[in-house]
Amino acid sequence: QIGQAMEQDGGNYSPGLNAAVLNTGEVYEEIGRLYEEQPRLDWEHLADMMHDYKGLLTGFPQILHVQSGSVGKHREVDGDTKVGAAEASAVKTRSDVVSYALL
Repeated sequence: QIGQAMEQDGGNYSPGLNAAVLNTGEVYEEIGRLYEEQPRLDWEHLADMMHDYKGLLTGFPQILHVQSGSVGKHREVDGDTKVGAAEASAVKTRSDVVSYALL
């Protein structure tokens, strides 16, 4: 508005100065629009992140069930005398992998 007032005044101002003041005003208006839009953009990002987090939490009981089954199988094989030492060691290793992945 200052640049427009300087142009309409009819004074002998520098045309470069008038253009600079006009451009500065436009830049400030654009910055104001960006600040106005920013909270909406922040909320969209947060909502997307919360949706992903909800999906992660939804699958967690199934993950715990798999880990519990793995530990149960390890206990079952560990107490069974029919299973060989190599197979019991392999079951223990796989059970440990599942448990460590959960951590």
